[in-house]
Amino acid sequence: MHHEAEYETVHHDAVTKEQTICTGCHQAVADFSAHKKEAMLNNNETCRNAGYTVKDITVQEAYDEKVLVKDAWDETVVTGCRCSGCGALK
Repeated sequence: MHHEAEYETVHHDAVTKEQTICTGCHQAVADFSAHKKEAMLNNNETCRNAGYTVKDITVQEAYDEKVLVKDAWDETVVTGCRCSGCGALK
C-alpha cells in the first residue's frame, strides 16, 4: 500500500522596514541631514526647504511555503499466508 508524502503549510509574514522620504524630491534617503546639506551646497531649493516623512516599505511580500513533514512510503501488506509444511493458503 502506497502512502503519499505529507506537507504542512507555513505562513511567512511580510518583512517591512522604515524608509525616510524627502518631501521635496520624494526620493528615499538614507541620511536626511546629509541630503539636506547636499541640497544647500547645490542650491537645490526643492530639497533645501523640504522636510521628510517616514514610511514603511515592504522588503519581502508575505508568502506561504509547503514544508515536507513526512516522506512518501510503501507499506508491505500481507494478504494471506502459506503454510510452510503443507503449502495451504489462509
